[in-house]
Amino acid sequence: MTISVFRREPTAAEIAEAETEIQTHEQTVAQLTKQIQSLHTQITSLRTAQADHFKAMYRHKGVITLARRIPPELLARIFRICVKDGWYMAPAVVSHVCSQWREAARSPRVWSRIYLNLDDCNAFGRTRFWLKMASHAPLHITLISTWKIRAPLFLDAMGLLLRHAAEWKSFTLEVDLLQHMQLVALCIDQSSTKFHQLKRMSLASLVPFELNVDNLDGVTIDLAGALSLEKAPNLVHLSVTCNAVPTTVTFPSQAQVLDLTITESSLRHPLSARSIISLLTSMPLLTHLRMSMPLEYEGEYIDDGDPDGVTLPNLISLVLYGPTNMNGLLYQLHIPSLRRLHLRSLEDRGFRQDPIGPSLLHLIRDTGGYLSSSSIETVELYDIDLSPQYFASCFAALPNLRELRLHECSISDATLRLLQAGFFNQEASGCLCPKLSRIDLRWCTNITGRAVVDLVRSRVPNRL
Repeated sequence: MTISVFRREPTAAEIAEAETEIQTHEQTVAQLTKQIQSLHTQITSLRTAQADHFKAMYRHKGVITLARRIPPELLARIFRICVKDGWYMAPAVVSHVCSQWREAARSPRVWSRIYLNLDDCNAFGRTRFWLKMASHAPLHITLISTWKIRAPLFLDAMGLLLRHAAEWKSFTLEVDLLQHMQLVALCIDQSSTKFHQLKRMSLASLVPFELNVDNLDGVTIDLAGALSLEKAPNLVHLSVTCNAVPTTVTFPSQAQVLDLTITESSLRHPLSARSIISLLTSMPLLTHLRMSMPLEYEGEYIDDGDPDGVTLPNLISLVLYGPTNMNGLLYQLHIPSLRRLHLRSLEDRGFRQDPIGPSLLHLIRDTGGYLSSSSIETVELYDIDLSPQYFASCFAALPNLRELRLHECSISDATLRLLQAGFFNQEASGCLCPKLSRIDLRWCTNITGRAVVDLVRSRVPNRL
């Protein structure tokens, strides 16, 4: 159809022809619409069929999935590792994944880590459920309480946990107030249950132990009485984190491992040798002792310890991380069975700290007794700078040393040469530390590679 571009009235023939064309196109559009609808129906049907195939694939893959091939005991162990690493909700989450995981999550040990934060909503309901699922499995308890928690609520929490006291294997307490720690001691003391499975206890407080807080009026927190040898015979490991050496808290005397961490504080608490000696005197069975101070401890060290010091006959490992003057404590420690000694100065003095040499040498000579050689087998000195004379004296007093670690120390080539086999005579036994088999030198800028190579060659001549 040809339409004139000029403005005029269409003729009757043109109108009839236009209407015919419109009808033709409408019919064509209607047919195309039906085809589109048919294709949409086919697409929907195909997608439904595709989804059915995906479901079938998922179901059959589930038959050969690794989760089905892993024994439930191993799956349960994986879940326990997740909880141990801090994912406390792991048991509840994994039990919703699949039937195999749900079966593994039924293991009581998966639910054995009880995390009770009194600031959380529904903390009691969740804890009751966890305790029910844990059944009689050994429990690892973590109780967290801030200053906002009132005593009645805290007592309710302790009452809930103490119903399962016979299953306690470890107990961790993190509090803001010493009042809560006192309540723990009282509740445990009043409980008639024996804590035969309890092996580890961790205490953390943000307030100084020696201050009277919340009307404690200097009352001693008697954990030693509450957890006596009769009540908790297997309590071995004790970890304490605070910002001052505890003086109003007594600790169980049967503990064999003490980890004391002093944190930073806005208040400058003095570091008293007397308080440290008093604490150690009350724990004569210690085999491992670790004391760690903040990187920048500004409190004054008060050397007011007992001249007779303290004897720890069973101690085999000593770790001291603190200010340089804290090493004066070594004079007051009598450790005849010491095997591993780790010292670190948290101050970068940039020069040799002469007071450390005499105290370190005294401790080394004191181990093993004066009638026998030192029993120390491992020595680690981190940022401890001794004079060449004291390095030589210490090496001479360590005939049983097997491992030496020196980090950021001012040892020189001449001093290191004292450890070479045959330095004093041609026999290997003529060197200092004849049993030395491992040496770790890091950031010791005063020694050269040649000195290290010569030392190694002298020790293992048949291998190089």
